[in-house]
Amino acid sequence: MKVERAINILKDLEKEIEELKNRWEEEKRILLVKAREEADKIKNLALEEAQRRAQEELRERERKALEERERILKEGEEKAKKMKERLNKVYEDMVRMIREELMKVK
Repeated sequence: MKVERAINILKDLEKEIEELKNRWEEEKRILLVKAREEADKIKNLALEEAQRRAQEELRERERKALEERERILKEGEEKAKKMKERLNKVYEDMVRMIREELMKVK
């Protein structure tokens, strides 16, 4: 009788162990799914952050390029103004020299 009872207890324990093992496997599957979902969320957040940073970097480069363009245009305008002033000076000098030559001829 005690042997039968011990056998029954062992069988009950084996069933319990099997149930626990099955529950553990199910929990493990659930945890793996959750872990994959969390990993996907983190990956997506990282991608979004990388895209945001890339867009910020692009905007910053565009801003710097526009500033550089404005600087170059301003320099070009200043050089053109100086060139015009020099040309006017040369023109005035030529006119003066021609007048002087004409005065000498008369």
